[in-house]
Amino acid sequence: TDHEWLAEIVLYSTYKLAGLWGPIVFFAAVICATFVLVYTQMRQRGVHPVLAIFTLAAAFMASSASWGPRIQMSTLFFLAAYAVLLLRFEKTHDRRILAALPALMIIWTNFHGGFVLGLVFLAVTLAGQWLNRVAGHDDAWSSADLKALLIALVATLLVTMLNPNGFRQLVYPLTFILPNPYTNLIEESASPNFHMVVMMIFEAMLLLTVTSLYLARARVNWVHLGLIIAFTHLALSQSRNVAVWAVVISPLLAWYLQQTVPTLKIEFPMFSYRRRPVAGRIGQVLNLVLLVLVAAVYLTEGAHFVNATTLRSAEVDNYPKPAIAYMRTHHLPGRVLTSYSWGGYLLWNLFPKYRDYMDSRADTLYTRQILQGYLDMYTAASDWQSLINKYRVQTVLIERNAPLVQVLALTKGWHLRYQDSMASLYSR
Repeated sequence: TDHEWLAEIVLYSTYKLAGLWGPIVFFAAVICATFVLVYTQMRQRGVHPVLAIFTLAAAFMASSASWGPRIQMSTLFFLAAYAVLLLRFEKTHDRRILAALPALMIIWTNFHGGFVLGLVFLAVTLAGQWLNRVAGHDDAWSSADLKALLIALVATLLVTMLNPNGFRQLVYPLTFILPNPYTNLIEESASPNFHMVVMMIFEAMLLLTVTSLYLARARVNWVHLGLIIAFTHLALSQSRNVAVWAVVISPLLAWYLQQTVPTLKIEFPMFSYRRRPVAGRIGQVLNLVLLVLVAAVYLTEGAHFVNATTLRSAEVDNYPKPAIAYMRTHHLPGRVLTSYSWGGYLLWNLFPKYRDYMDSRADTLYTRQILQGYLDMYTAASDWQSLINKYRVQTVLIERNAPLVQVLALTKGWHLRYQDSMASLYSR
């Protein structure tokens, strides 16, 4: 299913408008808007601005491994919007707010398969609020509010099918819950690597969440507990969901950290102190200096990463640009087996002269049989030759150290056309 058709229109429109910078700037704005909503939620919960900023910075860094001009950034934004809307409803009990949930879902379901996380968020919130009511919480929702959210959830579920794929759109994301050939192939579908700095930050935030839940000594809020359990499971299962965890859980972490202050004052009275306010004019000057320093850091980092030289360098470092240039100027057979991550790059530059066996849209356009065929050919499994003949592969462009390259070098009929430090190009 091409479930991201609307996002593809946006991507192509921004590209036509501003070249490669169009999608980059667009999704940078989406990421910034997401964390504005996360900060807004923290402040709505009454979190002190300083604590909110530091928690936001940690969430910002923990989620950065998934950033880029990628459609899944939209899921982070929609999740943050859902969280703000539900918190607003919790505080005002204005049921008109809930109408925004299915309205946003109409866009979300046509934008990215992560829309199912919105349904999870609503379902966990509904179940948790019902348990809060059963447990007799003072701030538990009324039965009328629970009914209103249930209606909103059902309406949101129904509108997920307002797309070109109908019911299949709803079922598609569920195929990635359990391990399968797609998730086993994709690196970010593996569990987090806690040797990476960004994942260490996630680990620290997760441990702080557990610690603050204990130290806050607050009565169990079943919504909070349900969200923490559900989204922690997702984050520990697949590293791509760490960013989702940061968006959903960091406001709760900030709130619980704030609730630990009374406990810490009792446990460690020697560290308690009364904060002395800074004189008005001095405080204004200090705030201005801090703002200038932060702005300078962001501008410096932006100038380092967001420039034409860096963009060209990223292309050369990640894609076989010289090999593609060679193929453009030479007449090689057109049926190509290329690396999973290079397929889109080849099509973008050389279609229709060359057509690849498959590209990184494996989970939407190709069957598991085709994916397994790619894996068997790439790794030079026992059936690699029969598969290459079956699919009439005539040209191979893959990493220089790939197993298939070593075999082709010794196979009669295959000729090395081009090779550099990244790629090897063979044809027959």
